[in-house]
Amino acid sequence: MSQRTLLLVCVLLLFAKVSANEFTLNLNNHERRAISEIVTTMGEKNIARLLLDSTRLTGLGNSIEHVPPLQFLGFILSDPYLKDCLRQITLSYFKWSPFIDGFGNNMNVAYVEGSLFKDLIGFSKLVNGNLSLLEMYTYQRDWEQFVKCLL
Repeated sequence: MSQRTLLLVCVLLLFAKVSANEFTLNLNNHERRAISEIVTTMGEKNIARLLLDSTRLTGLGNSIEHVPPLQFLGFILSDPYLKDCLRQITLSYFKWSPFIDGFGNNMNVAYVEGSLFKDLIGFSKLVNGNLSLLEMYTYQRDWEQFVKCLL
């Protein structure tokens, strides 16, 4: 193997190792606005108001269905106000149940596709999460505890 080839292999291996530990939020402006609106509305409004807003919120949710769940959650947890709104959502069964059902479905898809574990180290660093707990809840597919351990 030539020195040039060896150097190229070393650089590629180093890049692969670094990128496995990094996790960046890759959301466009529409996705950021939609996530912010969904989470703030759910966190701030009472159940009656949410029923009135359900069509709009469902439309927003459908428009970001393609967003990977760790991108979605990472964006929420990176913003102190959105994180506080998420805490408020956990306090209401009527808000929390549909939220965690939707998030859990997306996490199950990512789990089956095998994309969760490659991002978990970097995600845990981004949101200051306990990697061991996140791995345990991922293996158990306990998405409720996965989210709650980050709050």
